[in-house]
Amino acid sequence: MLYIFRTLQYGSVAGGCCKAQAWTNSNSGGNSGATGVCNFTGFILLELYQLPETLKLEVFHYIMFLKKEYRNQEKLVVKKKRKAGSAKGKYVIKSDFDAPIDDFKDYM
Repeated sequence: MLYIFRTLQYGSVAGGCCKAQAWTNSNSGGNSGATGVCNFTGFILLELYQLPETLKLEVFHYIMFLKKEYRNQEKLVVKKKRKAGSAKGKYVIKSDFDAPIDDFKDYM
């Protein structure tokens, strides 16, 4: 944890958009794999480390809540595959569909 604190405290690595990105770059050999996106894991760990035990428990409960909600949202997004011909008979096209419209005779 001291390494994370020192890395975040003493500046950034070139190319990072913030100190969390610098921490990510320093731990992955200079390439975080996500360009232009900050990874705040270092900041989260640093702040979590400094919290009292009672608040750490609250953070843990909140994380569990978020994971549960995310799983519930994934289940709602499931899309049904469309079956070819499922709308057969729902729409009727008249036999004179391609015939010229009387209102436009002046323009033809």
